[in-house]
Amino acid sequence: MTIQATSADDTLLSEQYEFSLRDILVVLRQRRKIIFSTIIVFIAFTALFLFFATPLYKAYGTIQIKVAADKIVDIESVVSGVSPDDAAVQSEVDILTSRAIAGAVIDKLDLTNDEEFAPQGGIKKWLYSAISLDSDQDQDKQLSQEIRTRTINLFLDNLTVYRKPRSYTIWISFSSESPEKAEQIVNTIIEEYFLNQFSNKYEATKRANQWLNDKISALQTKLRESEMAVEIFSQENNLIESAGMTINEQQLSELNTHLILARSERAQAEARLAGAKKSISSSTEVLNSKLIQDLRRQEAEILRNKSDLSSRYGSRHPKIIKINAELNDLRDKINVEIEKIRRGLDKEVEIAKSREQSLERDLQNLQGKSGTDSKAKVQLAELVRERDANRMLYESFLNRSKETSNNQDLAQANARVISKAEKPIDAYFPKKKLMLVISAILGAILGIAIAFITHHLDNAFKSTDQLEKFTGTPSIGMVPQIDSKTNFISYVVTKFSSVFVESLRSILTSIHFSNPDNIPKTVLVTSSVPGEGKTTFSSCLATMVAKSGHKVLLIDCDMKRPAVAKKFGLNKVEYGLGDFLAGDITEKQLVHTDKKSGLHFIPSRPDTANSQDLLGSNKMKEFLEKAKKQYDLVILDSPPIMAVSDALVASKIVDTAVFVVHWDKTPRNVVKSCLIQLKNTKVRIAGSILTHVNMEKLSRYDYGERGYYYKNYRNYYTS
Repeated sequence: MTIQATSADDTLLSEQYEFSLRDILVVLRQRRKIIFSTIIVFIAFTALFLFFATPLYKAYGTIQIKVAADKIVDIESVVSGVSPDDAAVQSEVDILTSRAIAGAVIDKLDLTNDEEFAPQGGIKKWLYSAISLDSDQDQDKQLSQEIRTRTINLFLDNLTVYRKPRSYTIWISFSSESPEKAEQIVNTIIEEYFLNQFSNKYEATKRANQWLNDKISALQTKLRESEMAVEIFSQENNLIESAGMTINEQQLSELNTHLILARSERAQAEARLAGAKKSISSSTEVLNSKLIQDLRRQEAEILRNKSDLSSRYGSRHPKIIKINAELNDLRDKINVEIEKIRRGLDKEVEIAKSREQSLERDLQNLQGKSGTDSKAKVQLAELVRERDANRMLYESFLNRSKETSNNQDLAQANARVISKAEKPIDAYFPKKKLMLVISAILGAILGIAIAFITHHLDNAFKSTDQLEKFTGTPSIGMVPQIDSKTNFISYVVTKFSSVFVESLRSILTSIHFSNPDNIPKTVLVTSSVPGEGKTTFSSCLATMVAKSGHKVLLIDCDMKRPAVAKKFGLNKVEYGLGDFLAGDITEKQLVHTDKKSGLHFIPSRPDTANSQDLLGSNKMKEFLEKAKKQYDLVILDSPPIMAVSDALVASKIVDTAVFVVHWDKTPRNVVKSCLIQLKNTKVRIAGSILTHVNMEKLSRYDYGERGYYYKNYRNYYTS
């Protein structure tokens, strides 16, 4: 966070005020009492609540919804299982949280007389008072019903049924002041849920069985009538069936089969004959004939012998003539056998054709006879279809009746118990440790918020760093707070090594280094409003420098409410600065000396007229020029800027000015306004200082301040 300090004069307060992490830590250190107090208050109220709070116990039970009923029989049961969709599972959750289940549990456990659900001094007493004292039976019944209704409402408020997403598991929990009661109620809810399912399924199965029995009786009569109609019609029209067909149909089927086979055999015989006519020697029958195969082997053997003899003898040799005769005789035998095979094929074709023709004649005769029965068969088919339909419907209902009868005895729930409720050991409410921790956290959050709000509303300066960032003016030091009853001048003289004096030395050094090329010799000390320690600072600083052996002059320029004389024990002032500037006295009459430190100081008298004119006069300028030559340091204690304009007038005749701010008191806007006015006089401002600083508190505020080091190195100083 950045705060831009601006003014009419762009040269003043031009720096940005950055709110850093270090500043946050500083705020937390400064306001830690508020934070801790808020935490303690929160914890105290929480502890008080925990002390009076009634502990509540919660028991848990778990069931799992079945996506389909277990199959006891193959046929789908009349009462099906739960479908595996979210709506169906949610319906089971609704059943568990229904008023019917709640009422059953309340009645079973007699919770209407339980003080936790219907205390005698609470609901019942109120209900009794709400009804007329002249109660009758109807009013008592109404009262009991109202009590039960309120008990159910309270019961459902303490009941939680939760279904895990994408799961068929349902959690059932109940909170009660008694752990035993919580356990008992959850288990009773599960029992009543299953009893409710068994009862509903039993009643549904019972109703289904009654309806099926009535339906079966009607179907049985209808089936008997249709069977009698088929039997009578078959006998009257001689349509006796065997294996589902009449005798004529069976004969016709057999003849068709034989005819198909005969045609196939005739076609095969003709194919073999046609192949033999093309090349009888290469036909299958010839090649497969064992006799011809033997003759062929003999022919081959004779040919080999002839070949051997031909190589040795001529064609007219007796052996050659003999073997040729054997070869011709063998070939004649082969041809005779081939001719026999050909004639056999011709005969086979004739026989196949004859058999085929005979079967065709028989089939035509039988078909002519069957045509006369077609109309009767059509009527019979209609009767058979009606009979078969009645039989199938009857058997279906009969099987369903048997299954539902079994289901009536084997009714199953659509869920199973995963785990029953157990007695809870610890109360789920209140969670003492958790609530205390949460209360501490909430207290810390609220305390921090209050701390930052108060810090934001705090309009005073707590540190020199804060003062410098906000005003844009160098902060040259701080003056520790000392008991107001202390004699400051004596304290500076006697405690020359104290923290207070060391802070004055540090400020003096900063004043010198504010303009190292021309070290200021005349220093104006002013502030915003009275009571900021301006005069005390001026007097102590002058005393400290004088005690160090330097010539110092302290001038009280506050001619309205002068205070320098009292600081040095001068209770009555005969002549003051105003008298000198008016020409009424000489310089010797004006200057006083402090015997303890050797300091020279000039007092003023109160309510001096025309003080601005006197401070801005040439005589005042001449006097300061002369004093700068005679003294090492001249300090002017001027009145507050917001009170009178004397300080602004006097600032024009000095080398530098020091602005005093009361620590943790002076409003920031007041400081800002006064610095703008002082800056407009074109005076060189050496810096601002904080007075009345509580060093103990400061040491806890900021890590970078001298107060922090004072806390750790206070042994270096003498108090």
